[in-house]
Amino acid sequence: MSVVFSDPSQPDNPMVYVSEEFERQTGYSAEEAVGRNCRFLQGPHTDPHAIEAIRQALRAQTRFTIDILNYRKDGTPFVNRLRIRPIYDSDGRLMFFAGAQNPVR
Repeated sequence: MSVVFSDPSQPDNPMVYVSEEFERQTGYSAEEAVGRNCRFLQGPHTDPHAIEAIRQALRAQTRFTIDILNYRKDGTPFVNRLRIRPIYDSDGRLMFFAGAQNPVR
């Protein structure tokens, strides 16, 4: 399972951490991925309805699970089971979104 954290307080909610498993699964190094929104993993056959469902879950700050078609650095597509969870500080302020990804096939 790969793990990422994104920072919704920054413009475009960039990833601020990616695990080594993320690097292995996607072919992108942490240096290439950190600072970018995870949309860069999407491609021509990524379902726009899945993309919109993710946007809505992020706006609503809710836990969410979806299977989405992503693309590795070399262009190879893979279906990814994405689980998103908001992380709050002790005052209830949104600090991060945690994402866990498992390849489905």
